[in-house]
Amino acid sequence: MPGVITPEILKNLMEALRRGLHENPKIARHVCWAICNLANEVQVIKNTSALSKYFGAMVQELLKVAEKPDIDLRGDAFEAINALVLGSASDVYPIIGQLVPELMKRLKVALEHGGKQMSTAQAALVANALAAYCSTLTLAIGKLSENPKLRETLCRYMDPMMEFFLGVLRQNHSEAHEEALLAISAVARCVENNFNRYMPHLYEKLLHMLRDIESPAICNVAIGVCGDVARALDSKLVPYCDEIVKTLLSNLKNVSLERHVKPRILECLGDIAMAIRGNFEKYHKHVMLLLQDASRLDFRQERDYETVEYMNSLREAIIETYISILQGLADGEKEQLFVDHLKALPDFLGKIAGDSDTSDEVIRASCSFIGDMARILGPKNPQLRKYLLSQAHIKKIITDGFQRDDVCKKQAEYAKRNVMALQSRQ
Repeated sequence: MPGVITPEILKNLMEALRRGLHENPKIARHVCWAICNLANEVQVIKNTSALSKYFGAMVQELLKVAEKPDIDLRGDAFEAINALVLGSASDVYPIIGQLVPELMKRLKVALEHGGKQMSTAQAALVANALAAYCSTLTLAIGKLSENPKLRETLCRYMDPMMEFFLGVLRQNHSEAHEEALLAISAVARCVENNFNRYMPHLYEKLLHMLRDIESPAICNVAIGVCGDVARALDSKLVPYCDEIVKTLLSNLKNVSLERHVKPRILECLGDIAMAIRGNFEKYHKHVMLLLQDASRLDFRQERDYETVEYMNSLREAIIETYISILQGLADGEKEQLFVDHLKALPDFLGKIAGDSDTSDEVIRASCSFIGDMARILGPKNPQLRKYLLSQAHIKKIITDGFQRDDVCKKQAEYAKRNVMALQSRQ
């Protein structure tokens, strides 16, 4: 909180904001914006914040404003609620817990309205309401999951909550689908392995949205859901993998899909590899070939900001996917499968080492990958040992890592330590 706002000033300010919410729509919108800015500035200190004592009352006022029938302030009000929840300290988590059933009740009513015949304007209002409730529930689930006791209480709501989120996906309100998918991701992160009970109901809808390349935003979020579900289910994902992996690989090859989505697909494939471990064997050949093709892309002719950003995003995703596949196969004691697909690696890492526009994130991932190869594969593979110990670009990447941020330095140390340990085996 800015130092000029003393506790007494804050008290008067919050009262003025509360009254302002019930003024004319223009003022009320500005008040919602002011609450967002205030919540974004607040600092959490020792499990509390300057806004904690006002949290419950302000959320209730915003809920009232959101439901005013004569004016549409729902979007503004829920943006302010989301800012308050996102910036909240743990001392108000019980209040957030009380907010969950209230939001579920409103979501249920909105779903019932959404199933009726209505005008385009009415449909837009329903879609906005569905999106708003899903968005706030996503944040609430994330916050309450941090507390084991509150997490346990939250899990009691998961069955009806998932029913509502799936209900949103079934309705013809595409504007709300993205928020419902994000909420489903939050559920997966919260309940972890128990998410398996929802997969039979989610699976077909998720596949449909993964295939919806005409709506890249929805496709992108659906890919994120796949990654969260993979991390939640681990080996329980196996029965669903064939069609999911097939769809992801098809999307990667599709030239019509916006290119910024493709790194997310690679990361998702990595999440699947980590989840199903040795069971990834049936997919690894196809995925590794696509990774090799992606690593050969040449960006030397284009050096505008957007292209460099995409280049680094893609290269980071390629390396992170390599790491996940290697670790997943190693957990299933099938790491030797990885060695058969390393022919393109020297050229790829050489590009990274020789590119002045390589980002910290790519260097960090490269150091981590080098360290993993040395630790997992190096002891049993003389040719790989020779490559890691002798190639100048390997040394350059590690050296570069020591000159970057602290996270890079940590991974550079990991790579150096494991590569140097191979010298005794030469």
